[in-house]
Amino acid sequence: MINSAKSIYNLSYRELSQILDIPESLLCRYANGDLLPSLDTVNVIKERLKPMLDLTEVLRRNVTIKDGFIDLNNVLFNPYILKLYQRRVKDSFSDLPIIRY
Repeated sequence: MINSAKSIYNLSYRELSQILDIPESLLCRYANGDLLPSLDTVNVIKERLKPMLDLTEVLRRNVTIKDGFIDLNNVLFNPYILKLYQRRVKDSFSDLPIIRY
């Protein structure tokens, strides 16, 4: 989630550390996988980043209209946005039964 928010919103670790109220050096170590946060810290990160990583909000900020054309380049070429979309699709369809013919 840290890397997703950092990439999607073009945030520095300093800016993200202010949003999350976590020291920048610690946040960098979490993002790089050098250190695992405690469960409480994970919950704080999830709670604070959830509104920022809402797919509808992310699409609203990244889909543009230029000369009457819808420009999806910011969405299609950002793997973090595609990952958010993948999660949405999985959540939408994971409860449906599989029908074999």
